[in-house]
Amino acid sequence: MLIVQGKDDQYGTLKQLEVARDECFCPVETVVLVGARHSPQRDKPKETLAAAAGFINRLLQDHREAERGAA
Repeated sequence: MLIVQGKDDQYGTLKQLEVARDECFCPVETVVLVGARHSPQRDKPKETLAAAAGFINRLLQDHREAERGAA
């Protein structure tokens, strides 16, 4: 799971990220974007997209999906 949160999120706290990492049964990856609030996709669109793309690419590589797509 990927959680992207703005450092200055006016509705959430960074403690939520810690709880997710501690309590979820799956691996949790977190990204905190400086200069972003509750909508990081609006406040920092390039950084949010880069975080999501990097996460997805790592998943594809871990599951060898990239090799299947090239075949």
